[in-house]
Amino acid sequence: MQYFSVQVLYDFDAQPGSGELSVQTGEYLTVTRQDVGDGWWEGLNSRGEHGLFPQAYVQTTEWKLFQIDL
Repeated sequence: MQYFSVQVLYDFDAQPGSGELSVQTGEYLTVTRQDVGDGWWEGLNSRGEHGLFPQAYVQTTEWKLFQIDL
């Protein structure tokens, strides 16, 4: 599958057991799904953690697509 990366603009604290991903300003994420709905994307951080985060809290760094195996 093809994915792209984004940089986090604002801190976000996930709710326990919600499937959300806590993110910190400046962190880079790999977006694995955009069709989650209601302004949420799914992604992976550099620590291997996976979950949902608010799309409005990130900016696309470059539209570089790449392959990874999850």
